Amino acid sequence: MFRELVRKEILENIQSLRFVLSLLLIVSVFATSGFVFVGKYRQELEDYSRETNKNFSALSKRAKNLSELAFYKQAIWRKPKVLEFCAEGFEKSLPNRFKVNVFIVDHPEVQSRSNFLLPRFSDIDWVFIISIILSFVALLLTYDSICGEKEAATLSLMLSGPVPRDTVVLSKYLGAMCTLGMPLL
Repeated sequence: MFRELVRKEILENIQSLRFVLSLLLIVSVFATSGFVFVGKYRQELEDYSRETNKNFSALSKRAKNLSELAFYKQAIWRKPKVLEFCAEGFEKSLPNRFKVNVFIVDHPEVQSRSNFLLPRFSDIDWVFIISIILSFVALLLTYDSICGEKEAATLSLMLSGPVPRDTVVLSKYLGAMCTLGMPLL
């Protein structure tokens, strides 16, 4: 009986307009996030390549004189992360450049194209989509799972048989979790 109740809950959720609209919302936000990330990643990779090439050319100019090479402060850059679209976190707050020579390592620096005076908004990465948007979709799909059954008088029919209440609640929960997991596949 538990399997039939879970199946019924999944089918009700899939056939609802709320599920279709939320699936379209999630897929479009995932696609938009990926599209925005590709442009941003290309720009960061170009900046990284330009700065490292500039550093290599300066090192090759100073390689003729060993004392000049030893005292030259070169910049070591951190390569941009490929999987930043999954979980950006606070990558922008971490240092991405060090200035070093043979004797000294300066304090790490954060250099980016963004304005540090403007408030920092979180990027729409997969963690944001799953934590915020999928939580909203969970509320949309499950807000009337028990009360909707009670209003339609199917809850009393379901509980009039030998089905325990915990089985009904657990099947509704498992059906909702399976339905919410579908957009992530």
